[in-house]
Amino acid sequence: MLSGWDVTCLIVFWVFIFGKCQTEEVLVSVTDRMTSSNERKYIIYDVNHGEGFNLRRDVFMRIADTVRTLRERGHNYVLVLPPWGGLYHWKTAESKLPWSLFFDVASINQLVPVVEFHQFLQETNNDDIDEVIYLQGYVEGWKDGHFEIKYDKRECIDGNKYYGFRDGKWHGWFFSYNGVRAIAFSCVSIQGDSNTLADLIERNHSAANSLFIDRAEAILHSRFGDSRYWQARRAMRYAKHLVQLGNDFR
Repeated sequence: MLSGWDVTCLIVFWVFIFGKCQTEEVLVSVTDRMTSSNERKYIIYDVNHGEGFNLRRDVFMRIADTVRTLRERGHNYVLVLPPWGGLYHWKTAESKLPWSLFFDVASINQLVPVVEFHQFLQETNNDDIDEVIYLQGYVEGWKDGHFEIKYDKRECIDGNKYYGFRDGKWHGWFFSYNGVRAIAFSCVSIQGDSNTLADLIERNHSAANSLFIDRAEAILHSRFGDSRYWQARRAMRYAKHLVQLGNDFR
């Protein structure tokens, strides 16, 4: 059972963490001087279709940290927000729901530059996605029970079940948007975090102007619980119209 002193320490700790988040409002914006002035590139991502709302929010934080890291290294990446829809526990067939329906996108844009998926299609004139990377584990598992940070291009374990090559293009779910195709597809076995994914993209896939990362839940947090983690959490404010609904309900 916590003593009065323990409770006081916990309160001070959380006040400190949230205080740091509040004092670090300006993060990596579209015009940040750390980024290069070259043509901007796009990172799109998706997760296992069975995952729910909260896990998807958490995966956003991991991939946003990857994009933030790449921008700090001088790469002009923009994060494409994956449309909502098709979640089993919602019990609705709706799809293509934008993030602005649930979250304050302007707030998220202070963390990293973001666009909705339909905006990405408009900005790229509905061009094909350059490359899909399907993340997977290692078929042999951990070596001697030891978790090692690594990644390797491998034969697909099951990723090729969800993508098909027809008429010279790769076809997939792509959030139920008709006509979206990819030029290249590969499976990558990976054990690592947001920084590991940034390394993979920088070293092996930097030529792609649009990169689709599937099964992004395979990536872990690289900074779980620190001020940068809480900046990402705080950026995900709910949309103003939802906040107003909550206030009216109260």
